[in-house]
Amino acid sequence: METGIIVAIHADRGFGFVKRSTGGQDVFFHMYSVADQFLQFDDRLRGRKVTFDIETESDGTGRQRAVNVRAAT
Repeated sequence: METGIIVAIHADRGFGFVKRSTGGQDVFFHMYSVADQFLQFDDRLRGRKVTFDIETESDGTGRQRAVNVRAAT
């Protein structure tokens, strides 16, 4: 499990990006990847500390995305 901060939300399009605490490239996440019932998918998520798992896209590109996004405690 990784930690990070949500740095961008595109609520109208259903996705956002998380900046990893460990550095590196920001990670894409889809609104359906938010696993925490207390996180509403809207602009108020920007700046929120979260935990998440990384999944590699199955399309052969090697791109990663955040899944199981939850509020950090």
